[in-house]
Amino acid sequence: VDLPLSEGLLEDADLEEVSEAFAAKDGAALAAKLKDLKDDADEADVQLVRKRFFKTLMSFVRAMMLGGKLPRHQAFRNVEAVEDAFRQSERSMNDEAVLSFLMDRIVFPTS
Repeated sequence: VDLPLSEGLLEDADLEEVSEAFAAKDGAALAAKLKDLKDDADEADVQLVRKRFFKTLMSFVRAMMLGGKLPRHQAFRNVEAVEDAFRQSERSMNDEAVLSFLMDRIVFPTS
């Protein structure tokens, strides 16, 4: 499963908050931001917001992959972890649990 490329990323202000929470490995902050984004969206746009949110997370793990500071197999595991989290979120699983588990699975470069 690949996240739709045509859906775009989050707006700049939201992107910064998500980036900071991701870098801090803070699943609870990510879940709170996703909740805020979904709450602010029209009911018909909630799925689009979710896609954009996870597309943004995917852009972070792809940037780590392209940075070359992770072993290739681990970089691909990070991509798989985001895809898994997206699928779990689509199944109406608790976003905080999904994102906290995701942050436990992501490996960040050490330098």
